[in-house]
Amino acid sequence: MTNDHLAALLAGWLSELPATLAGKLILRGKEVDLAAGQTVYKVGDETRSMWCILSGAVRMNIATNENEHRFGHLITPGFWFGEYELLTGHPRLIEMQCALPTRLMRFSYNDFEEIGQGDPSLWRWVAVLSAQHTLLALSAADDLLLKDPARRCAALLLRLAGHRAAHPATVPLDVLPLSQNDITEALNMSRSSTGAILRQMEREGSVKLEYGSIRLVDVARLKAAVARF
Repeated sequence: MTNDHLAALLAGWLSELPATLAGKLILRGKEVDLAAGQTVYKVGDETRSMWCILSGAVRMNIATNENEHRFGHLITPGFWFGEYELLTGHPRLIEMQCALPTRLMRFSYNDFEEIGQGDPSLWRWVAVLSAQHTLLALSAADDLLLKDPARRCAALLLRLAGHRAAHPATVPLDVLPLSQNDITEALNMSRSSTGAILRQMEREGSVKLEYGSIRLVDVARLKAAVARF
């Protein structure tokens, strides 16, 4: 494990745990390398494990209420996920797909069960992680209710890059490995409307549209666009 990978592992949720408890978890983790486009798990999988991103980025493709898979969020190094199924035993609700070559660390249900037998507070910390993810989901839903499409798009770009509703230890992305189609899907807008907004943002100097990606050039301007009433 490189120093950067260790730093990502120790950031985010794990940084909040007592050092002894965090150390026990780290010793149980197994590193996994996946290529861009590979899935960590699919909707309906019955695996019970938690994951932490060490490098790369992972797409959250949502498929609830009988809807088709739709891109909803992007997660980056230091982000932990998979706690819902770990706690409930239910099949996976979200498809997790690598947006870039990605290294993760996997922790099995048995790892948590065995550590939790010696220190039951571990399960409270898993519940804390679940609560943090609930707040993230509420923030995303609130942003999608913004009536002005340009404000809604700016809020989405900030959230995807880790500048909005993120854990304080999150290192924001300069470049989103996402296409305009991904942004259109996440906003639930037409491609023409989304394209017009992104091109206007590019003219204003907020973003730079690149092939298969979007570079955030002026984060302060994007934040100002969301803040205006």
